[in-house]
Formats: sequence, structure tokens, C-alpha cells
Amino acid sequence: MEFDQCEVTDMAQFDALTNYLKGSQGSDIMLSFQKLDSILSPDKLPIEARNRRKWWENTTQTPQGAAWMSAGWEVMNVNLIHGEVTFSRENTKQPGPSGRSVFPETPKPK
Repeated sequence: MEFDQCEVTDMAQFDALTNYLKGSQGSDIMLSFQKLDSILSPDKLPIEARNRRKWWENTTQTPQGAAWMSAGWEVMNVNLIHGEVTFSRENTKQPGPSGRSVFPETPKPK
């Protein structure tokens, strides 16, 4: 799977997000893009995060994906219009393949 280059390419720039998620309680957490900017300060989410769902894929092949997955979380939903992302703890959902889409496929009509 090929990924486009992002403005933020260094895993260390996502350490604050990893630490934030590691310290978070509960099985799900919704964060606004504004809150994520605050967590990543002085860095901010790149433009791609704000307008491309692919940026939020659960894969360790990108620095951002490796950051949340190393903290034990996966992206469950992204709302680009409202600027929100929902993370879920990996151990609270059914096992699935690595790199799965953050948006479930629409069931095909029978």
C-alpha cells in the first residue's frame, strides 16, 4: 500500500499524541482537530489530516498510525466536515486485519 508524503513525517512529532492516548481512560475517545493541534503543539495536524480520510488509516507504515497504534488505539471514525476523530482501544473490539479502513464498507444488496 502506498501512502502520500505528509507534512509531518517524523514519528517523534507524534510522541505527544501517543502519550496523551496512553493516559486516556475509557474504551473510546473523540478528539477535535483543534484539540489534536493543542496536543501536538507547537506542531499541528498537516493539511492532509484535515481533508483526506486516507491519512487516518490504521497502519504502522505511517508515523501517525504508528503513534496511535503503539499506544493501543485505532481510529474508528473520522468526520472531516466537523473536524473530529474517534479512537477506540484495540483490545475492546473484535480482531481485524491491520490497515483496515476507518470507514466500514457499505453492505452489498442481496
